[in-house]
Amino acid sequence: MAGKSLSEHGINSFYFDIKITDETNSKVEKVQYIREAFDAFSELLGNVHEESYIYVQDVRAAAYSSEVKPRSFGFITRREMSQTLNSRVREGA
Repeated sequence: MAGKSLSEHGINSFYFDIKITDETNSKVEKVQYIREAFDAFSELLGNVHEESYIYVQDVRAAAYSSEVKPRSFGFITRREMSQTLNSRVREGA
């Protein structure tokens, strides 16, 4: 800003990156989340620049997991999962 850093202006900024399962939240819900997250960071940091970033990524369910198996594998039984993993180990995958 005008050749000075944000800190020289006494302004804070942030970049917040969050991932959600694709198609589980509506556009309205995402906008509400972004507003609430911005408000929370503003309260936490104080004097936050309006062009701070909140990046909500819609990630395919098969692309990530909080467990041993991807989230989209919920329909596979434990036995089927075990057989699949064992066959991959035998194949050297």
